[in-house]
Amino acid sequence: MTRYGKGADVVWFECEPTYILHTVNAYEEDDCIIAYAYKQLNPLPSVPAGTSRVKIQNYFLSYHITQPRLTEYRFNLKTGEASERIINGSCAESPGINSAYLGIKNRYSYNALVPEIPFFLHNGIQKFDYQKMRETDRYILPEGKFMQQPVFAPRADSKDEDDGYLIAYVGDKKETEVYIWDAKKVSEGPIARVQLPQWVPFGSHAYWGRGSDIREAQERNQRNKTAP
Repeated sequence: MTRYGKGADVVWFECEPTYILHTVNAYEEDDCIIAYAYKQLNPLPSVPAGTSRVKIQNYFLSYHITQPRLTEYRFNLKTGEASERIINGSCAESPGINSAYLGIKNRYSYNALVPEIPFFLHNGIQKFDYQKMRETDRYILPEGKFMQQPVFAPRADSKDEDDGYLIAYVGDKKETEVYIWDAKKVSEGPIARVQLPQWVPFGSHAYWGRGSDIREAQERNQRNKTAP
């Protein structure tokens, strides 16, 4: 719908049926809304007969089975036409971006690569460049280690979109660390690793908040509470 529109202004577009668990970003360009998301090639996997009820969900939560692919969607607000295309063949999901670019055109996303095992896990990072429309860097974790969604933390006074750090929970079934990468040099591996005092379950999400932004928000909320 149009910006600041109402329910009656909603316009529907038809695309190929699928299931999308995570999106990358979306923004306006000319008459179009351009969106990037992970479309599942197999959103309704076949479950073998006799599978116990408690294990059925594993078929729908396993990226190795649902096969998500990075897809570009274009919605023309003037003509009502919609188009879609897969722009990368890697099986990946749980993308992260520099949150300063949410809702505007961004160049990079940091996508969590999927291992060839039937679980809800990631084993590396793919840096994808939307200007070049290709992967430009990647890092694969050591054998037996798995990670969760990479979170982007901008460097203080950064100028470039990718001038910052990627932060993610990394671990196995027994312990969890926090890995930190230089977002410009992902393939060089983590520049720091922090051992956590307890194990963090797979599937946990996180968000980076700059300390100054958090304090400013707290002060603003306090002012709002005391305003007449």
